[in-house]
Amino acid sequence: TFEPFLDMMFQEDASALPWDERGEYTRGSVTLYYSSSYGKVMPQNLLLEWLDGGHVGEQERTWNKEAFQRIDAGKATLASVLGREDCVIPGLPTVYALADNDFHRTKFHNGDW
Repeated sequence: TFEPFLDMMFQEDASALPWDERGEYTRGSVTLYYSSSYGKVMPQNLLLEWLDGGHVGEQERTWNKEAFQRIDAGKATLASVLGREDCVIPGLPTVYALADNDFHRTKFHNGDW
């Protein structure tokens, strides 16, 4: 399941996430999502560059509103999520972690991020 990964990411003795200035991301406040709508498929040459670490985060985001499905971190495995008919992988498998109290939450669910 995803729980061991979340436990490792949010250990009590771990330092705070440097980008989380508001302290919103904690083990108990994170919900995971996967994309269930179609965006542009990543061309193979760009995919290879991504896998080499050169362009992470630069893919144009063209997903539609209500394009994300919640992942039950206690039950779902990566294989079970990637095997779902509605799971879209435009090049790299991606799981989104969103804090329940994150001020971007509405933008995320509206596709305005």
